[in-house]
Amino acid sequence: MAGVEDNTMLLNVLSVVATLSTAPFFRRNLCGAIRNVRCEVSFLFLTFRKRNFKSETSICSCFFWLQYGILKRDRIVILINLIGFCLEVVYFFILYIYSRRKVAGAMITTCAGLVYYLRVNARYDSTIDRLGTMCLILNVLNFAAPLAVLVSYLPVFTELLPKPIIIANLLVSAQWYLYGHLVGDPYMKVLFYCDLLFPTALKVLFQIPNFIGVCLASFQLSLFLIYPTEREHHP
Repeated sequence: MAGVEDNTMLLNVLSVVATLSTAPFFRRNLCGAIRNVRCEVSFLFLTFRKRNFKSETSICSCFFWLQYGILKRDRIVILINLIGFCLEVVYFFILYIYSRRKVAGAMITTCAGLVYYLRVNARYDSTIDRLGTMCLILNVLNFAAPLAVLVSYLPVFTELLPKPIIIANLLVSAQWYLYGHLVGDPYMKVLFYCDLLFPTALKVLFQIPNFIGVCLASFQLSLFLIYPTEREHHP
């Protein structure tokens, strides 16, 4: 009985901490957009082109996790993704006004169409499965988004990788990893079975996508050790 009470208390504390630590991720894009509006439109568009992959994966991830939380009736998942989705919509609305490419509206329309299909043309169980799979994929892409700069800037990629954001990603994904374990959600906790030359399968527990988020953030941080920046060479 004491163990159940301890788990409940830990879950409540973790819910609050994970929510408070995740919210600043969504606020960062909005604050950057508001600052850039004061500059020239061309600079804003350049900033948008530079950051759009991270922003697009973030708003899509929030959108589908919000739908998933509503179906699962998980108040914590609903709360954090409602906050994130609202802030990202405001951010994209600003960019939609000032950019020549009207990609934000098309992306939101696509998300709405997908959710309409999932909610209307499928049973509850299949809808949960499809939404969960979509959330899993988008969350992994969201954690991996900082690596997008490597495509164009391989020679100086450690200078461009946002080290504080990667560290925050590591901490936040670890918190949601633990949250998924405590609530036992099938899309925060996925069971894989390995037959490693034994007659009975070995059950190995991986919590996806946050387990992958921890791995990706750890990999990104390891790049700073392998390829230190100029500032670390010359303090």
